[in-house]
Amino acid sequence: MSELAGSTAIARALISPDLLNQAEAALQRKLAENPHDARALRGLGDLRRRRDEFGAALKTYRVLQHLRCDAMTNWLVAVASGERLPWPAPEGVQPSPFIRIKKLPQRGAAGAPPHDDVR
Repeated sequence: MSELAGSTAIARALISPDLLNQAEAALQRKLAENPHDARALRGLGDLRRRRDEFGAALKTYRVLQHLRCDAMTNWLVAVASGERLPWPAPEGVQPSPFIRIKKLPQRGAAGAPPHDDVR
């Protein structure tokens, strides 16, 4: 097996629904033991966001926000809600394919930049 094929197989395994289900179960067990476990809440929110479950991710991030209101948690709440992102972004934040933006201006709408010019 080539190195690329091996890497692809590993990547596919890591994002398989079965592994995500196992991860969710493990995080839920941790939260049953300690509902204030910030690392478990962050992990569960991230997992839900990866599944495009933005409502559930937002609910989880808001619980985390009540426990630990920091720049990264505020950023995650904004990402999951589709609201305006706080700027500047917290240190270490990279562009992500897992964001949702509400009310994206239509191409050619007054005041809207052309979509290919959006930065």
